[in-house]
Amino acid sequence: MTSTPPSPSPSSFPQPQAQLQNQPLPASHTKHLTTLIHPLPPPFEDTSISLRQVSEGIDGRGTGTTGTTLWLSSQILSLYLSSILPSVTPRSGSVGNGSRTKTKGKKILELGGGIGYTALTLLSRGYEVVSTDIQPVLDDVLRPNIESGVEELRSAGLALEGLDSQHREGTEDKVDASMGTGLGMVRYLDWVEVAARYDEYLVNRDDQPCYGHNHDSKPKHDNDNDELDSSKKADGKTDIEIDNKYNDDKEKSKRPGHEDESGDIAMDYSYMHGVDIIIMSDTFYTVDLIRPLWKTLIYISIYPSISSSSSTSISPSISESTSDSTSTSTPISTSEESRNLKARAKSKRTMPVIYIALERRDRSLIDEALQVGQELGFGLKQISKDRLRKEVETHWDTWTDDDWDDVEVWKCRWRGKRVQGVL
Repeated sequence: MTSTPPSPSPSSFPQPQAQLQNQPLPASHTKHLTTLIHPLPPPFEDTSISLRQVSEGIDGRGTGTTGTTLWLSSQILSLYLSSILPSVTPRSGSVGNGSRTKTKGKKILELGGGIGYTALTLLSRGYEVVSTDIQPVLDDVLRPNIESGVEELRSAGLALEGLDSQHREGTEDKVDASMGTGLGMVRYLDWVEVAARYDEYLVNRDDQPCYGHNHDSKPKHDNDNDELDSSKKADGKTDIEIDNKYNDDKEKSKRPGHEDESGDIAMDYSYMHGVDIIIMSDTFYTVDLIRPLWKTLIYISIYPSISSSSSTSISPSISESTSDSTSTSTPISTSEESRNLKARAKSKRTMPVIYIALERRDRSLIDEALQVGQELGFGLKQISKDRLRKEVETHWDTWTDDDWDDVEVWKCRWRGKRVQGVL
């Protein structure tokens, strides 16, 4: 991927304020810390996790890469998601709510995982999380923070039943240095590489891409109820043709995120199966990566069909709903995968919902990024600032508006249509 903008030097950081128990400091006050002690959002705000940060190299200058320190947008996204996603993980030995809720934990894929705070927040709530990034972020902060964070969550008495049951049943991913444990997986993911695969998929299609002409010219601001309601469906359905002749037969079974003997990075995208929710924070930071990122989101959205070994073209009807899709952490056999795809083809296929947290440091860049997403077929709606402010004022009342006012959270899905002429 392209080089990332330099991080600010520690001397430019605001002077830290005193952190109150159960309330974090804004990330802008903590980037100089090599170890950040950060509480989880409610209802586990009495539990804090230790997060490794890397803000400067051995020469005392900035690392020249993003993602090795916590970002404000990650904090706000974590707080917001904790308010709309039910916790499916009770505390060990808890009374009254000690039994696991019947709500099935959704599978969440994170792009640009950074230091892993948002992933650990969702793991603490019982969700299956795959957090991705590139080097050096992957090895320097993301993987070690996920590995140590899972142990901290268990030590704090959080009954991570999904994780533990996988270990008991022996169905978890084999643990090595490229992954976390159980449901907390860490993967290497290069958006440029995935975008290239998506472009190749389009070239190899027999039919032409589906184009739309009715997209609004600007993203929408959503001031309505933004909670994730699995019983509610939006109006309007779109049919698209997804040709699954294009297979990921080039994917390697080697350890993901590391070079093989030829110097190529070994890729395994099978974890993209069954994704219900995609999240990302502070991922719009350079023009060069705007289009690859959106194409990566499309690729993930249609991956179950792209990766099918069947040569039959399917035409699922995409419904704008948030109903559960099939999710499993067990390796999927070819026959099982084929059955799953046929079942989903017969029913109304649901694209994963995407939550994007960003900070408007460069307003023109953000405007361009959102416009490109709209042109590529994403129905973007902004979560209202009043909704976010309610969570901040309720749970982090030491924060001021100035601490986080440039942070926005957007919600979208890929609708299967692109503006004509846009690839």
